[in-house]
Amino acid sequence: MCLLPIVAGFVGADAVAVALATRMDESTEIRVAVDIGTNGEVLLGSREHLWACSAPAGPALEGAQIRHGMRAALGAIDRVGLDGGDLALHTIGEASAQGICGSGLIDAIAVLLDAGVIDWTGLIDLDHLDRLPPRSPRA
Repeated sequence: MCLLPIVAGFVGADAVAVALATRMDESTEIRVAVDIGTNGEVLLGSREHLWACSAPAGPALEGAQIRHGMRAALGAIDRVGLDGGDLALHTIGEASAQGICGSGLIDAIAVLLDAGVIDWTGLIDLDHLDRLPPRSPRA
């Protein structure tokens, strides 16, 4: 069995395997390899230098034990904010809300942090739920 190391952050063992399999580190010419999945990884280099980077490329949060999680599709809540004390939601296509996608989850967490309902560790302070608007949000 062979276990490959991660490079850093979200550049994982699969990127190391690509570099080894293609022998990018032995090439006299610059080569590029792209792996697109949940994260998009790009390898660029030759025997002189080898660089790697990663960026989100797919649905990372949708459906991951999120009861109403969904991909970024028609009706997905993609933005959450506070507008004059009211919770403001935006859906893709301005359709009726069907669920929430990753960007909506991130916005919702930011609103909860700003309102002091959760702290930087994610701990929910139930005593401060009154910091949010009392009305039900409208999509």
